[in-house]
Amino acid sequence: MNLQSLKHILSEQHESITLEFKKSTAQLKAAGKTLCAFLNSIGGMVLIGITDKGKIVGQEITDSTKRLIGNTLAQLSPEPSIKASYIKIDKNKQVVALEAVANDILKPYTFDGKPYIRLESNTITMPREQYQRMSVHNAFNNISWETNIIKNATLADLDTEEILKTIKEGLLNNRIPETSDTNNPMNSLKRLSLLNDNKLTNAAIVLFAKNPTHWFPQCKIRLACFKGTDKCEFIDNKQFSGNVFKIREEAMTFVTRYLPISTRIVPGKDERIDEPLFPLNALREIFSNAVCHRDYSIREGTISLGIYRDRIEVWDPGKLPPEVTYENLKTLHESKPRNPLIANTLYCRKFTESWGRGIEMIINLCTAAGHPEPEFFERTGGFCVKLKSKQMIGAPRITEETRIVTGSKLNILEQKILQALNKQGQMKTVDVVELLEHKIAPRTVQKYLKHLYGLNLIHKKGSGKNTYWEKKEG
Repeated sequence: MNLQSLKHILSEQHESITLEFKKSTAQLKAAGKTLCAFLNSIGGMVLIGITDKGKIVGQEITDSTKRLIGNTLAQLSPEPSIKASYIKIDKNKQVVALEAVANDILKPYTFDGKPYIRLESNTITMPREQYQRMSVHNAFNNISWETNIIKNATLADLDTEEILKTIKEGLLNNRIPETSDTNNPMNSLKRLSLLNDNKLTNAAIVLFAKNPTHWFPQCKIRLACFKGTDKCEFIDNKQFSGNVFKIREEAMTFVTRYLPISTRIVPGKDERIDEPLFPLNALREIFSNAVCHRDYSIREGTISLGIYRDRIEVWDPGKLPPEVTYENLKTLHESKPRNPLIANTLYCRKFTESWGRGIEMIINLCTAAGHPEPEFFERTGGFCVKLKSKQMIGAPRITEETRIVTGSKLNILEQKILQALNKQGQMKTVDVVELLEHKIAPRTVQKYLKHLYGLNLIHKKGSGKNTYWEKKEG
């Protein structure tokens, strides 16, 4: 968070069920109680250095101040996910933002041995009956599909690079405490609560297994692009299996290949911006929701993505939890992930939103791009998202250069790679990844580069880590 973001929050919001102001760290004990209340609800943020009227005053932050904050957070139990940000407001003063991310599987939380809840903009002690009910409920839920042990699985069955990457990105995103080990895969799995009695769980397999279908054949996704508005005729039809990260990546690769490019002109400039028809961030959130909210106990269940002439549909097996209805889904609601361990791991990677904001974000991104509001509904025992298009979805737009040279269809990202190589000259794969506007996995970019190389549109020089790519002239 920066000063601009802080001012925006203060201009739009007052103290509420998810936001609290404290003038200084002299009120840290009260802040700890409020963070506990947020953790027992849907999450929230405490801003220290803000008066109760919403005025920014800040305070001087020293190493001693940070230790005091750390000691206060240590009184929260079980170990919470708290993101701390320090926002500089002038030469000497800062505002401290403490963001609490709720995790249903760990509730109820306590501060200094006592549980708290939020009542509108007030923090109160949790009633004994509610504490007992929540404890019993979660004691039952902890014996869930996610936490079941896979007896014949070992660390060798997992993608350890993906595990360590998750921890490192969680630290980078301030969503995992700095004390976490970044080099030991088993310790990393323990930090993510993916071990049970020091053995791999179902959640660990779904998230990180090299071949999860060995245990769970339902770890698949069906991808289809149809010629019309029904399923009568295919343009393409594929099925992929893999862990959560692989399935999400394959879905994004497929959808970016078949989405046409929407072009807009920047006002006042002789500049054209080419973008995918649907916002990629909205699609990422949809696919992330599908892999972390689906019912994995349904062995015949498979996520499906269909691209039609007039819409995109994504379906995953499993109904909404009884506490969430389709009516309140579009408003700020308590996050109730079916698989909280999987959801928390994706949250660490910044693949999902918190506080039940994901659906709202999808709606806002799609409507801002000019599309009708997305629809969310139940179909054949599963959750379906329908993205209606503002225009008919035809074949991907092809540049005249590409049409003449190859007659082949390139997706928007492959075209952007060509443009980058044309502008920058020789580049390594990692440089191409950094230059792309949207966050794309390096192995996906590598796949696109190999495709362009196979079409004889780019040159390849060197090998291994010293491989360079450049656009072919003529």
